[in-house]
Amino acid sequence: MCTPTIIDSNSVSLVVPKIIVAEKPDPLLKWIEYGYGVLCYTGTGKLGQELGRTKRFKQKLQAYRESGKARYISERKMKIAKSELELERLKSDDEDILALILASNAEIIVTDDEDLKKDIKDYVKTVKRVNIAIYPRSQKRNKRQQFLDQRRCICR
Repeated sequence: MCTPTIIDSNSVSLVVPKIIVAEKPDPLLKWIEYGYGVLCYTGTGKLGQELGRTKRFKQKLQAYRESGKARYISERKMKIAKSELELERLKSDDEDILALILASNAEIIVTDDEDLKKDIKDYVKTVKRVNIAIYPRSQKRNKRQQFLDQRRCICR
C-alpha cells in the first residue's frame, strides 16, 4: 500500500489548482498522480462537507478512486476513531481530520491550520503514538520534494 495521505480542505488547491500556470505544479500533486501516495478521505463530518463543496476536487477524487490513488474511509471506521479521541485535550475544532488520521493510519497530512498542527504534534503523535508527518508546504520546492521522497512507498 502506498503512503496514506490526508489533505485538509484549506490545502485542496495543491491537487486542484485554480489556474494551470506555467510553473511546475506542487510536488505533492505529481507524487499522488505517480501513485507514490494514496489520498485518504471521508464523506462524513465537517471535512466531508468542506471537501464536497469543491467541484473540481470531487472530480479529481473520482479519477483518483478509479485509478486506485484514493481510499475512502467508511463512516463506521470514522465513528470508532472519533470515539477514541479525547476531545477535551484538543485545541482545534478538527476532530474529523484527527479521526481520519487514526482510521486511515495516514503517514502524511497537508494543512495550514496551526491549531490542527499543534493537536497532531501534542496529541496524535505523543498520546496516540501515530507516526504522521506534516507536509512542509511553506518550505522551498526542493525541501517539499525531499520530504516526499523520504516517505515514498517502495511499490513503484
